[in-house]
Amino acid sequence: MKKLYLIPLIIFSVLVIFIIALSLLFNWKVKSPNTNLNDYKVVEIQQGETTDQITNKLMDKGIILDRTVFKLAVRLTKKNLKAGYYQFSPKASIKQVIDQLALGESSVVKVTIPEGWRLEQIAQELNEKGILNYQDFLNIARDNEGKLFPDTYFFTAKMNPQKVFLKFTENYAKHTENLNVTNSDLILASIVEREAVSDQDRPLIAGIYKNRLDRGMKLDADPTTQYAKDNELSNNLSLDQLLVFDYWQKITIADYLKYDSPYNTYLVSGLPKGPICNPGIKSIEAAIHPQSSEYLYFLHKNGKIYPSKTIEEHDLNRERVLGASLQKK
Repeated sequence: MKKLYLIPLIIFSVLVIFIIALSLLFNWKVKSPNTNLNDYKVVEIQQGETTDQITNKLMDKGIILDRTVFKLAVRLTKKNLKAGYYQFSPKASIKQVIDQLALGESSVVKVTIPEGWRLEQIAQELNEKGILNYQDFLNIARDNEGKLFPDTYFFTAKMNPQKVFLKFTENYAKHTENLNVTNSDLILASIVEREAVSDQDRPLIAGIYKNRLDRGMKLDADPTTQYAKDNELSNNLSLDQLLVFDYWQKITIADYLKYDSPYNTYLVSGLPKGPICNPGIKSIEAAIHPQSSEYLYFLHKNGKIYPSKTIEEHDLNRERVLGASLQKK
């Protein structure tokens, strides 16, 4: 009879030991560092996302390794996971991930740099987002117009300007490593970037400019005059004014000959001194592989391009499409 009384006690003891062991295992998994990653990972948590959706994102990035443990830990801690952009350490534990998400303070800032922005516009954006000082970035990146690759980046606040600069140029190197881009290609790509509306037009525009170069004609590219005009207009501005200066000012016919600059292709022969903006990969590819044609001129309106082979044909297009008073290419 005594042995029968011992059975429930043994079962209870085994259950207690099992629960303790399970609890210790759970606690170990929650606090153990991630062993799957070698670099920081960034995740965007959007407003209204469920725990399941957040869990899936973290699993896909390799930030957490156990879906069940993570969801159970969130439930037990009763912490509210908040929206934002987060950068997680490669060794972050589940507990650290939950604590970071519950804190709700985004650890990174999302910055999208569009194709065709010039260096100063990028510096304005980075300064406005609190990532770095406008002038500090200009001092480091000044001679790298064209190689600050347009893309979406994640930076930390008050980041080292040199590290920010390297992210741009390393991204450029990654996207162009198999293209053998020459300086001339990059300069032409920057002009194409400011001229083209659609990707399909980029090779044609690049080809037209190549034809003009081959014939010793001036490029007569409006964006180069805009670049020269902006340089002169911004030259004597204060720092506060530079931070809000609106680049790519509109130009008039008179501006073609007004701004004496090595960038203004209405005055200088051949390509301008350097890139006038930071082009995307499609414009770079177009400059390297331009479309072959006999066209020497073009104009565009409402996203459509109108190429022509002669100045007479071009003038007719101007009258028919734009009106005779508008500038020519």
